Amino acid sequence: MLDKPNQPTDLEIVNQLQAALGQPSLVAERLGCSLSYIYRRARRSARVREALRLQRGKLIDTAVVSLWQAVSQGESWAVKYALDLWGRARDFTDGGEDWHQAGSHGPLPPHQVRQLILELMKHASYTESVRTGGAESDAGHICPESQPGAVEDGRAPGGN
Repeated sequence: MLDKPNQPTDLEIVNQLQAALGQPSLVAERLGCSLSYIYRRARRSARVREALRLQRGKLIDTAVVSLWQAVSQGESWAVKYALDLWGRARDFTDGGEDWHQAGSHGPLPPHQVRQLILELMKHASYTESVRTGGAESDAGHICPESQPGAVEDGRAPGGN
């Protein structure tokens, strides 16, 4: 007689999704079931679907924070990637700006990094409404210079 394949409960899947940072393939491996089973459960169960959405959202948020950290440190690859991703609305393109050429040889000078971050935050800030289509929140404002009340020299309110 053939063994019945492992069919974990929704609660087991949700717990493993949290432990595996939303990676369904890891969940399937840990629970001894197929990846297609995990996706079937996500289609049929609001609980599993919501857990998957939340964990993927956390992963995206973590990646965006890491990208902003690299941009603020003047990493030219990060600046280029951020502008490719969010800068189209401001006509930042691969060959159109002089700083792209200068930035490809190492970190950008701090004043250029600050200027680029301010431009990106003004015109392409990452907000919860962009990610989820919901109501806007301040959770997406990663750069303190983009916050209301920031002083002109780039320091956050109350900074030195």
